[in-house]
Amino acid sequence: MVMAEQDDGTDGFKYTPNDKAEQQQNTPVVDSGESHEPQENAQVGSGDEPLFNWAAPDSFSDSKKAGWYLILLIVTVIVTGSIYLLTKDKITTGVIIVSGILIGVYATKKPRTVNYQLTRYGFTVNGRYHQFGEYRSFAVVHHGDGRSAVLTPLKRFMPYMYIYFTSDIEPKIVSALNDALPKETAHRDALDNVLRKIGF
Repeated sequence: MVMAEQDDGTDGFKYTPNDKAEQQQNTPVVDSGESHEPQENAQVGSGDEPLFNWAAPDSFSDSKKAGWYLILLIVTVIVTGSIYLLTKDKITTGVIIVSGILIGVYATKKPRTVNYQLTRYGFTVNGRYHQFGEYRSFAVVHHGDGRSAVLTPLKRFMPYMYIYFTSDIEPKIVSALNDALPKETAHRDALDNVLRKIGF
């Protein structure tokens, strides 16, 4: 909103005094035509310096063959049958069946190619800018010939950030991240080990 000012003879809104009362003008509304909604793709900050770009898939999991899906089906049937015979619980049985179906559907998902850029003070993922100041540390996880840098956020409920790259550019990326964040040793938990063994 732009407030009208007193005019001394130039074009615009005029203020004319009156002996009984002052005449007031309504506040004009100026529409610049620009949207004030937050931008999804933030640009690299002023003074930041792009270092290098690369593209990588958002997952390094192996493509699943027909035998993998057959094993998933057999395991799902065995677990479902055993749970039902032991508990007679239809809800738990249904959850296991649905879980098996979802795992199979997720396994068919093809990796997407993601464009990355590292800068002096942050990085972009498909054009969206993130500052290093939002993260506490990073760790590098190996996926065969692929790698991922896992950035730990400062805020408790902020999600981890994963930056994927291939082994041939690992020294370059790790060196740039080391200049901005402390490096930690990656520790896989039990769930990570299970997912890795079944090909995720």
